[in-house]
Amino acid sequence: MNAPDRPLRAGRRPSRVAAIVLGAALAVSAVAAAPPAQALEGAPTVVSITFDDSNENQMTAASILEASGLHATFYTLSGFIGQPGHQSLAQLQQLAAAGHEIGSHTVTHPDMATLSENEAMNQACQSRATLSAWGFQVTSFAYPFASMSPTAKEAVEACGYNSARNLGDIETRFGCTGCGFAEAIPPGDPFELRVPDMVDATWTLADLQASVTNAESTTGGWVGLTFHHVCDDCDVEGLEVTPGLFTQFTQWLAARSTTHNTTVRTVHEVVGGAVKPVVGSTLPPAPGPGVNGVANPGLEEVGDDGVPRCFMRAGFGTNSPTFSTVSPGRTGLVAERLQMAGYVDGDAKAILTMDFGSCAPTVTPGHRYSLRAWYTSSAVTQFAVYLRNAVGGWEYWTSSPWFAAVPGYTQAVWDSDPIPAGYTGISFGLNLFSNGELVTDDYALYDLEGAPGITLPGIPVVTGTPVVGGTLSAAPGTWMPVPAAFSYEWLRNGVAIAGATAQTYTPVAADQGATVAVRITGTPAGHTTATATSSGVVVGVGVVGSGQPTIAGILRAGATLNASPGAWTPAGVVHAHRWLRDGVAIAGAVSPTYRLVNADRGHRISVEVTGSLTGYSPVTRTSAQTAPIQPRLLSVSRIAGPDRFATAVEIAKAYAPGVARVYVANGLNFPDALSAAPAAAHFESPMLLTLPWALPDVVRAEIARLDPAEIIVVGGTGSVSQSVADALDAIAPVTRIAGPDRYATSRLIADEAFGDTGASTVFLATGANFPDALAAAPAASRANGPTVLVPSGAPALDAATRALLVDLGATTVKIAGGPASVSIATAASADGIPGVAVTRLAGPDRYATASAIVLDSFGAAPTSYLATGSNFPDALVGAALAGWKDAPIHLTPGECLAPTAATGLEHLESDALVLFGGEASLGADVAALRVCG
Repeated sequence: MNAPDRPLRAGRRPSRVAAIVLGAALAVSAVAAAPPAQALEGAPTVVSITFDDSNENQMTAASILEASGLHATFYTLSGFIGQPGHQSLAQLQQLAAAGHEIGSHTVTHPDMATLSENEAMNQACQSRATLSAWGFQVTSFAYPFASMSPTAKEAVEACGYNSARNLGDIETRFGCTGCGFAEAIPPGDPFELRVPDMVDATWTLADLQASVTNAESTTGGWVGLTFHHVCDDCDVEGLEVTPGLFTQFTQWLAARSTTHNTTVRTVHEVVGGAVKPVVGSTLPPAPGPGVNGVANPGLEEVGDDGVPRCFMRAGFGTNSPTFSTVSPGRTGLVAERLQMAGYVDGDAKAILTMDFGSCAPTVTPGHRYSLRAWYTSSAVTQFAVYLRNAVGGWEYWTSSPWFAAVPGYTQAVWDSDPIPAGYTGISFGLNLFSNGELVTDDYALYDLEGAPGITLPGIPVVTGTPVVGGTLSAAPGTWMPVPAAFSYEWLRNGVAIAGATAQTYTPVAADQGATVAVRITGTPAGHTTATATSSGVVVGVGVVGSGQPTIAGILRAGATLNASPGAWTPAGVVHAHRWLRDGVAIAGAVSPTYRLVNADRGHRISVEVTGSLTGYSPVTRTSAQTAPIQPRLLSVSRIAGPDRFATAVEIAKAYAPGVARVYVANGLNFPDALSAAPAAAHFESPMLLTLPWALPDVVRAEIARLDPAEIIVVGGTGSVSQSVADALDAIAPVTRIAGPDRYATSRLIADEAFGDTGASTVFLATGANFPDALAAAPAASRANGPTVLVPSGAPALDAATRALLVDLGATTVKIAGGPASVSIATAASADGIPGVAVTRLAGPDRYATASAIVLDSFGAAPTSYLATGSNFPDALVGAALAGWKDAPIHLTPGECLAPTAATGLEHLESDALVLFGGEASLGADVAALRVCG
């Protein structure tokens, strides 16, 4: 099973003056307007308007420019063209056709100052080659992040550009005092063009105008202005200007040519020069047979930024990942750790750096590759795999099957499908797509043709007393396959100790205060030699004096416990913490505080504190266990009236007057109304019940209070009589939705509510009984789709329902209930509709089925609703309210709380529970949360 297709979210770097996100530009040479004949004010000044990052909203700016007869330079990220949020190739061509200049901003927006000569050449040359192949004449370049080096400058010039732009080297009120108000024409260094700091949301119209008038009133020259986003109310980290501000400035600037010596030109028009020959990129060869294609596979080389060389940290979606390196690694001193919190969707991972081959392995189309990494994890993980395309951009390709959570290092191994044609490189890494912790080390990538039978070393461990005169022993760990014999080499601070080659070692005086480790080598028959090094132990002269840890805090789920280590000696002892549940370590709980979760309920918590100090043997002490942890406080309330009609009225009081609709259904029988709850929730409208032959006064009064724009009567006159409809019509216009049977009525309700907007997700439930459809209603509302009734034992999905699914544009069909409710044949027929995927949500009874539906659709729910599964009225009207509130509805017997509902409330960590119906429906034991059995 794969996680959802995932785009890439990478960390951002600051420019020399201010933060810049991915930048790109498009440019086409334009002819400058001739100066007017009359005498003009000010020193001759040229303004160039430029755009970075290829953001799609720059098309708004292009329209504004064209309205004022101005042309701009668009610095383009060639590898991002056609990606979400960025310009398409057709839009680039539109810009060029309008007279704008298309320039380059590299392929994937790396920091050029950090790149090797070959990588810098590939980024600059491939971008120009791609844009040239698309028909653009490219002469202008902009450094990403305003970051450059001599190597980067040489690469840009060697790739055939005529100029390269920096940022922040011209004076504005934002900085660079004394730098001058303009660049010279011609520029002093065309490959380090000086321009003001980038324009962002803090710039005013006066700031933009001042950048021009300051130059006009002094020496004149060239003023380049750099924009990123032109949009209203967009969340782009403050890098936007509004279309209104941009329009004011361009209109003012266009008029400037008639009153001042100021013109607007593209970068190429100012720099000039012939279009030089295109220079292509070069890639290293793919790894040969038996060669690990991963650079820095053991993560031992770590950069100044704390990230292992040739790896990058990335992700997407709504979550809060924390990356770090930890020591020791599985082998060596370094491993990569990812801690995920606040997970809602998406993923996070450390993956091979996406470049032109300095780090990312080259791959051969048609070949298959073995992806490997060692890991420990508290949650399931999988390989996320990306491929480099023919133009140097990167695309998500696929994900491996899931690998289970494991407490100790285990190797994840997955053999890919053949590399598709047109792709030249690969990046991969293990990810997290739920809360938890993942530690990875020892990556490998092999071409399956000729992959070696490599030895997989174990994790050596040093045991014994690490003091002078004590005895240390080496345990090799688990090797696959097991070598016939091991060789040992003891190390002092990483250097081999002469003569120390036995499985045991006795520390001597020279080892005092040093770190001692063991390196083990093994060579199984027919396999490669492997070496693994243990973590080190510090040889001391004494033992840290330990205090007694204690725990303070409220012993209830959701509260935070604090650990106090007690008094330790000597001064300077450093404490490490590990929290335990019933004596077993809790994954990731290693800080001085611990927030209790639902999983702790009924268990005893303790904390283990380890005191360490250089030159002393560390000591670990564990606190006393707490009393059992109590469940979180759950507030319980009830919405009820003296009968089902009055209960529905009480539920409807949650809605203010002026609702769009009121749905009215038969309160004595369920079939026609089962599909109405998601429809009512879709229109944020309530449901009310009526007698078939008479409208209860309490219902009439509530509808009058609600003052709806219209009333929807559900079912034919056998369900709701015409006299009731006439009484309703006296309050508001009435529309009756009815078919010849319950199934036709269900389809009509779904089509009336969702036919105009479509629904990508549709629930199917039996029309022979009510519980499954009622539990599905809030889930369907959450997915903005309907619940459609089908016969229980049908030999296939009927043609009318099939046509409805197609008309709604459904891509996901969820079956509410087991095969006895919705037949296997019906599910198979739905699955056979092109583009439709079917999932069945079911349990052994109606309560377990309701829980399966809830847990599938809701990740968390501060408020949950509860209704009896023994009768339909309360759940029917309550499902409409739950759907509107984006909350689940659990089903339970009337005399106690169903275990599945209790589990669901814990899983969703609900803080409030609302009961639908009086004690005749949900008794006092249910309100007291007494679980059945």
